[in-house]
Amino acid sequence: IAKREVEPYSELLARLGMGRNLTQLNRNREAVECLDAAVTIIERDGYDAILPHITGVLATALARQGEPQRAVRIVERWLESGQEERTGSLELYYLNAGYAEALFGVGDIEKSFAAVDRAVGIGRKISNPCLIVQGLGLRARLNAAASPGASEIAADLAEQQALCLRYGLVAEVRRTTGHDQSR
Repeated sequence: IAKREVEPYSELLARLGMGRNLTQLNRNREAVECLDAAVTIIERDGYDAILPHITGVLATALARQGEPQRAVRIVERWLESGQEERTGSLELYYLNAGYAEALFGVGDIEKSFAAVDRAVGIGRKISNPCLIVQGLGLRARLNAAASPGASEIAADLAEQQALCLRYGLVAEVRRTTGHDQSR
């Protein structure tokens, strides 16, 4: 509809939602294609404020499909632009969450945990239970892959479960941090 009506910002929002949903469905190749098209719209029309959100979701999809190096490059290119003040907390949450997965994928574990901690911190700062639940789940999954016996895993999952029960949320279930090569 947005394309037919020549509404580029509406198309951008639709692509963001579709890209996030495709990533949740583990259809990462399709998510990358969708989000790459969104980045093209941003570059063409100058919708800079939403770029970190799309960049973060794109980084997640890229990391999950086996292209974490590309994901790290696009996130770091945005970070070097120094535009954090021009965007919102939600956008920065997704940027950091995607960056965490990408960094983990390239083996930079310490920086990966710093990025996921920033994402969880953003969720806490704005009191957003949905973001906190997502961030805790990501951190637990990364911890489980890095050091399966880490005590932080149980604490993060317990807090995540309590938030889900309190707010009627459903946490994403991802059993591995492996790359999705098949999609």
